[in-house]
Formats: sequence, structure tokens, C-alpha cells
Amino acid sequence: DNRELSTLVDELKDLLKDELTPVERKMVKALDAALEKDDAKSVRTLVREARKIGNAGVRKTAVAAAGWIGEEAMPELEEFISDDNPEVSEEALTQWELALQEIEDEAKKLDMLKQVLLTLKDEGTCDYLSIHLITAGDEALALKTIRELIASGNEACKVPAKDAYSWITG
Repeated sequence: DNRELSTLVDELKDLLKDELTPVERKMVKALDAALEKDDAKSVRTLVREARKIGNAGVRKTAVAAAGWIGEEAMPELEEFISDDNPEVSEEALTQWELALQEIEDEAKKLDMLKQVLLTLKDEGTCDYLSIHLITAGDEALALKTIRELIASGNEACKVPAKDAYSWITG
């Protein structure tokens, strides 16, 4: 959406007014140029590089840029969900979830959800995302995914997965 893109470009320009290191400034300018050119491939590359940037504002802006791409950038967004800065991780979770909602294929959606849940170490985030298991259109596939999550050994997702199982099965 062009309105969202222009807002993001404005945020990048505002970020340039802050005190940034030369590397951070170069990153922000490159993100701005890639967005202006509608160059999703370059944005994804820059977002991956932004993981190494110390400035949380730059990382958060990179996450917002990845969100502009949507489903295609879900792997990059997933990397930021566990960011040390809560604002960055919350933005990544929001953008990742919005991208998840773009996916129409239920099997693919549940697979993407399972992939991210298997990597999470925070039970609260697992619990939050488990709503997508409960609301899945294919109950049998959701139950299969839940069983895989329970068997995975990821302690953070075990209780939320069991709760989702109980919710679906009554």
C-alpha cells in the first residue's frame, strides 16, 4: 500500500536526523533507496544485514521495511522476533503475523507457524501465536501441527500447544 510505504519512507528520513554511526546512516539511506525503487530483493538483503546494527531504531525500521514486503520476507522477520530490544521484537512479531495472514494455503500457513514456534524460547510469544492454531481452517492439519509442537521438545511451546489441543478437541 502506497500510504504505508510513504509513511515508512518518512520514518527513514526522520531517522536520518538522529545521531547515527556511518554504518547505521548508510543502512538507513540504502533502505530508503531500495524502498523508493520498490526493490524487494535489496530490502530483504538489507534487513538481513540490519541484524548486526546496534541501533534499535534502525533495526525496527528495517523490520518495518520487511513487513512492507510481506510473506516473502517472513524468514527475515522471524530472525527479529527474538531481538533483545522489546520494541524491535514486537514490531517483528506484528509484521510477521500480518504476513502470515496473507497466506491463503492453510498447510503453508500452519507450516510457517510451526517453523517460528519451534524457534521461540518465550512461552508468552508462543501462547500469543497459538491462537492461529485454534483458528486454523483445517482442524486435522492444526491438530497434526500441535502434536508435532508438543513432541518437539521446545518447552516454551509445550503448554500453549497443549492448551490449543484442548481448545480444539473440547
